[in-house]
Amino acid sequence: MTQPSEPLPGGCALAAAYAGVFLVWYVGVSGLVSAVAGYDFITSAAGLSVLVGSVGLGGVWLGDRLRRLADWTPRETWGLGSGPPRARIAAAAGLGGLSLGIVGGWLAEHVGPHLKSALRWPEGADALATLGAALGEGPLVWRVVFIVFVVLIGPLFEELIFRGVLWRSLRGTGAVVTVLVTSIAFAAYHADPAQAIGVLPLALFLGLLRYAGASLVPCILAHCINNGLATTLALSTDPSAPTPGSLTLLAGLVGISATLLAVAGLRGQRPG
Repeated sequence: MTQPSEPLPGGCALAAAYAGVFLVWYVGVSGLVSAVAGYDFITSAAGLSVLVGSVGLGGVWLGDRLRRLADWTPRETWGLGSGPPRARIAAAAGLGGLSLGIVGGWLAEHVGPHLKSALRWPEGADALATLGAALGEGPLVWRVVFIVFVVLIGPLFEELIFRGVLWRSLRGTGAVVTVLVTSIAFAAYHADPAQAIGVLPLALFLGLLRYAGASLVPCILAHCINNGLATTLALSTDPSAPTPGSLTLLAGLVGISATLLAVAGLRGQRPG
């Protein structure tokens, strides 16, 4: 009788392989859309919607190919199907989603320019300004579509990719390595030093939330809330205005509370 094959174990090499293939897909799709439709299209609400959808859908599809190859179950790969999050984890997700993006915005404003200078980042290459322009300019229908992608579809794809299949790929490396690697990969995915440093606090929190909740649902919830708040602020305030220090301090205190709630959720919980 043929013995059933053992599921392919996780590890840094497997995670690097998936990340490498996903990077090729990311760069290839970006280059193709830019070459076919032009730079003006790819920086518009319509072009960014196409890009986010194509890259995200491809990343999830590649992750599912890896899941089938490795003989992982959908639940352990995507972190879904565990039921609604516990009240403490849900509260942590809500508070973190409302606060850590503001802390990240302050970091993007104050640390981002120095990081760009150190990396000799091309002048005029500003992902945050491009996103802000796409939200406020162009046909209304495409701006609405782009908002849906930013607030709902993008976070879902990103969580399935980074704290879903990439998280599962790193199984066996330890909680600290898994949280750090997925968080840094998520930050680098934004392809702009200022934006990367800005999303890092949220990324680390989402990793902790994934570990504490043993599910991807709280991460998706926090991510959607964060993006929804960022979109609302971008549409209702002057994007060139600095983030008030008092607001950043308040957001930092709320973020710490959210983190403590997530840590408390680890008590008696065996992570998935």
